[in-house]
Amino acid sequence: MRFRAQNLGTTPLDELAIGVTLYSRVLTRSAYEASLASDPSIVIDGAPCRGTARSRPARRGTSRSRLTLGPGIDTDHSGVYPLKIDLRSGIDSVAALRTPAIFLVREPEIPLGLSWTFVLSHPITFAPDGTFSDPSLELALGPGGRLNGEIRALLELAASPAASQVDVAIAPVLLTQLGRMVDGYRVAEEGGDRQVPPGEGGSALAKQALDDLRTIVAAPNVEVTALPFSSPEIPSLYGGGLGRDVVVQVQRGRDVTSTLVGAQIPETILRPPGAALDDTTLRGLAGDGIRTLIVDPTTVELPEQPLGFAGPPTTALGEGSLAAVVPEPASDALLGSVIDEDPVRAAQVLLGELATIWQEQPGETRGVAMVFGEDAPLPGPFFPPMVRGVATAPWLAPSAVGGFVAAFPPTGGSILASPSFRRFPISYVASLKQARRRIDTLASMLPDDSLEPERLETMLLLAEARQYLTSTTEGLAFIDAARQSVRATVDDLALETVDSVTLTSDSDGIPVTVSNDGPHSLKFSVQLVSTRIREEPATPVELAPGETETLRLQASLRSTGRFQVVVLMVSPSGRPIGEARLVVRSTAYNRIALVITIGAALVLLLLWARRFVPGRPRPERT
Repeated sequence: MRFRAQNLGTTPLDELAIGVTLYSRVLTRSAYEASLASDPSIVIDGAPCRGTARSRPARRGTSRSRLTLGPGIDTDHSGVYPLKIDLRSGIDSVAALRTPAIFLVREPEIPLGLSWTFVLSHPITFAPDGTFSDPSLELALGPGGRLNGEIRALLELAASPAASQVDVAIAPVLLTQLGRMVDGYRVAEEGGDRQVPPGEGGSALAKQALDDLRTIVAAPNVEVTALPFSSPEIPSLYGGGLGRDVVVQVQRGRDVTSTLVGAQIPETILRPPGAALDDTTLRGLAGDGIRTLIVDPTTVELPEQPLGFAGPPTTALGEGSLAAVVPEPASDALLGSVIDEDPVRAAQVLLGELATIWQEQPGETRGVAMVFGEDAPLPGPFFPPMVRGVATAPWLAPSAVGGFVAAFPPTGGSILASPSFRRFPISYVASLKQARRRIDTLASMLPDDSLEPERLETMLLLAEARQYLTSTTEGLAFIDAARQSVRATVDDLALETVDSVTLTSDSDGIPVTVSNDGPHSLKFSVQLVSTRIREEPATPVELAPGETETLRLQASLRSTGRFQVVVLMVSPSGRPIGEARLVVRSTAYNRIALVITIGAALVLLLLWARRFVPGRPRPERT
């Protein structure tokens, strides 16, 4: 063991010594957890105290101590022994560190099955223009950061010849942000933006992280799953009128993860972002082919177990159609209570907890699950010692989620303990849907190989992220940016015509000029609209960037006279995208009307001419 003592006070400490005390084996988890806060009743070994120099304020000291097998150790049964290391000033204990010492008598015959999942995630920290709003991702990737610790630990695990199996759930929006950083980026800071060139600072960290992740996912002992693309809270989509986007989010998440790190993504396993679920979500995911969910210990209601033992690690959800891997609630709570004090000690405490669960019933086949979720406040230094301890623990048998569920299938069903009822405001959803309709309009106008619709749709998917449920202003920025981008592209089209025109029988139609001042080729049609026009034919147009074309639109008029005509630009999807108005004065004859008029005139002429035709003589009356 190695430890460090530091005087953080203002008073020097004299007559310093280090004491090491080993207590009797704990037999239950409650006794183990109590030993982390107070002294057990039975001492089996007290190592001799060791004198040290006078400790002045802010003075640090480092010491090493080695435990040897003492007479109080049970040589017939493996177990967990509470250990206390305390710093003493004279006869007073001024600081203490409590940790478990795990002693194995023999190689376990039936190790404890373990499912452990690392959720690699980070909130969206860039604005629609690509500027990062804060340096939090840089810090997470740097020394001491959570992502740095997770990636280092997983690299070590992937490099081991006899590595333990592990699950890694990756948030695709994290990979997206890393990709943006690799090419250089800007960070908003007080006093102005900070530009980070490619290959320097956070850009170099992002590139290294992506390279390391590719190495990790390529390891045969690593099973990778992908969160939905922007890490949305899935119930907020199903319950907020955006249910159709769930499939899009899930598939886009798989595609992005596969593209950026080369992972093969199973289509039946999912980590719901934040482990947020409700009954509608369970039915929807089951209908989309999901069969296994990785959830949190507070997601479902688990029955109490006899003697306080750890319960089954899996349960059935959604009328039995889904299997859920559920972490042990007590273990998760224990980790949360000690993680802030000392990350390295927290790793050993968690290892002792797993050993205690195993020794509850060492002769039976049992399993336990751990999920290091995206919301858990776990520091980077916690992960390397924890991974090394788990990977080398002979009483643990880690396996990937797929094999774990097969080995420990659900034996009963559970209900959700806290269904998620968070939803986006109605106005937010309406804005998102309106922007999507405009993107669909633009997509119908662009060439089939254009990437612009996908870019804009990505912005709307980002706006569905769970973080914007409580920060809608930031989410609306993505929606507004997509909407403005569509408007700007459509506004690049110009439609011009004359103020008025006179149509005669031999005129060459109404002149209309259309031009495209934007960077994209656009398809649309031009159409005349008026109640005086018998037919309203649409003339298709396709303009390259910077191109202008003048059209002559012919119209079949119902009558002569003076009237207004609307000239419309219409997208291929049928949505009007621009208009102009002009006044038409028509003196052109209508052929059908002319035929009718001539026919009527001939009839009248014949009737008039009958007056001059001699009639037959009338017979005389008698």
